[in-house]
Amino acid sequence: MEAEVESASRATLEELAWPRIERFLREQVIGNAFHERRAIATGINLESVTSLDKFRMIPLMRKEEVIADQSAHPPFGTIANCGMEEIVDITETSGTTGKGCEVYPLSRSDFDAAIRMEMFGFYWAGIEPGRIAVATFPLTTRAAGRWHQAAVNRLGGIYMPLGTYDTARKLDYLARFPVYLLTATPSYLQRLEMEAEAIKVDLRSLGITSLLTAGETFTVEWALERQDRWGATLYEQYGSTQRALAWSCEAGATPHGRRGVLHILPHLEFIEVIDPESGDPTEVGEFGELVVTPFSASAAAPLMRFASGDRVRWLGYGACSCGRLLPAIEGGTVQRFDDMLKVKGVNLYPETVDAVVLRMPIVDYEGILSLDQNGREHVTVRVEFAANTSASVRQQRLRELHGELAEVLHLRIECEEHIGPPLAPDMRQDMKKRRRWKDSRR
Repeated sequence: MEAEVESASRATLEELAWPRIERFLREQVIGNAFHERRAIATGINLESVTSLDKFRMIPLMRKEEVIADQSAHPPFGTIANCGMEEIVDITETSGTTGKGCEVYPLSRSDFDAAIRMEMFGFYWAGIEPGRIAVATFPLTTRAAGRWHQAAVNRLGGIYMPLGTYDTARKLDYLARFPVYLLTATPSYLQRLEMEAEAIKVDLRSLGITSLLTAGETFTVEWALERQDRWGATLYEQYGSTQRALAWSCEAGATPHGRRGVLHILPHLEFIEVIDPESGDPTEVGEFGELVVTPFSASAAAPLMRFASGDRVRWLGYGACSCGRLLPAIEGGTVQRFDDMLKVKGVNLYPETVDAVVLRMPIVDYEGILSLDQNGREHVTVRVEFAANTSASVRQQRLRELHGELAEVLHLRIECEEHIGPPLAPDMRQDMKKRRRWKDSRR
């Protein structure tokens, strides 16, 4: 889409960061009330930050600071650099950690840069004039829907937001129109599949070419099964309201049957992956916390070294078979650091459970941690089956699941059927990072 960047050498890509960050510091950060107050509190002289190495020494920002600032000075906080007449977009985070939502105003230049980042992924996934992109999540104050719509439209594509319709009606639209690309979370793709099976809709007959997903981890086997069922290529986006974006290229989420990469756009954002304990950059192949400085899209409320709380695997430069030397993180494995649960002294990552449970033909699941009357810890996995699944098949799958989880986790897991409303109703299908686990031990 932008040949100069996509074909650039590693040296050129590495040189992109500092001049852009320096300008961002001088024009947006220095003099900003929020950042000046942080600088004084942490003993940092922003005027003395004259290199990328010195920039990396600036203490990390975290969402709690932004929320506290905005609570004290509503609605945008002292971090806001502009007046209402300069704002063209207001975006909230989803509040997945239970600590509240950040609210970000965007200026025209911020919005244009964010949409420019979004356009890369849709372009790589094949959107061009006349092609329809369907969204299964509603348009709200969250970033994904509105930013996706603007990106698709700027590429000349047609955007159809179907988030407020139930699953059956979504499938009806997919059958009526020549849809090229479908966006959905991994769990909602499976819900669509189960509904299609129940009403005898052949997914391959829909003619969808591209599936775009985000918000949940998945295995290579799961991705390949989705591609086979739909007859489409699966793509992935990593995205955050703080304007950290990374995308699968045209090679898709599982090129050559292997886990793919998510390309970072270094001319529009500065991404670091650090050890959350030491603060040091991670080595290639290691997991760390993603830190973003969205210098191109952060004028109205400047974010600088914002710690996302997301656990990602750093792959360095040139990790994709596509030949681009863009920096990248690993696809399909992004999750929250605060999702890690300690049970009976064992670290339990939801990603590990996902890899077992989501291989099965189910609609969705939830995990629950609890204490009994004697203070003993219990782990329960509740599975939601498709309505047409027989009782005998349900019991068989629960037994199989119990055995597999016990073998993988080395923990006693109770597996039972979920009874009640859908675990992920249609109206909740935005592209936020899904949290399936509930901890009721406290």
